[in-house]
Amino acid sequence: MLLSAVLVLDAALARFIGAYTSWTLDSSSVRDLLMLACIVVDTWHYRRLHPAFVGAGLLVFVSDYAAIWMAHTATWNRFAEWVISA
Repeated sequence: MLLSAVLVLDAALARFIGAYTSWTLDSSSVRDLLMLACIVVDTWHYRRLHPAFVGAGLLVFVSDYAAIWMAHTATWNRFAEWVISA
């Protein structure tokens, strides 16, 4: 539940960063830092890394870079044009 709560923070973080801070960080970077903090605290508290943090943490960190990569492909651009024109 903690991981899913952190995942939906992107919009709130973007609004908070834009309105109340002078940070130049992207909201996904702040979200990744929060996730990393949760992983560190949980590992320190229980003296082991929980398997849910391994799988979900890797998925979250990799999905950001995969989305950036995919956004620049011709296939994605054709799909986006198709969705917009429909």
